[in-house]
Amino acid sequence: MPEYNLYATRQMGAISGKMEVAKNQYAIPTNGTAKKETLAAAGIDIRRANEAEKLAAVPENRFTEVIARFKK
Repeated sequence: MPEYNLYATRQMGAISGKMEVAKNQYAIPTNGTAKKETLAAAGIDIRRANEAEKLAAVPENRFTEVIARFKK
């Protein structure tokens, strides 16, 4: 079942990558550490979030190939 973990991590990366954008959209002041503070408030480690964002940046077709390897 590691593919479920990869899908979930990828989703977390997609979400965490947009968290600061959402803060800025609502004019919440940021001081350069906004993402780290927002993630901490959500209980997510910044290192884990950065890894998840890298996974989210992988093109969908490449990600599907990686998942297919886990299913074998």
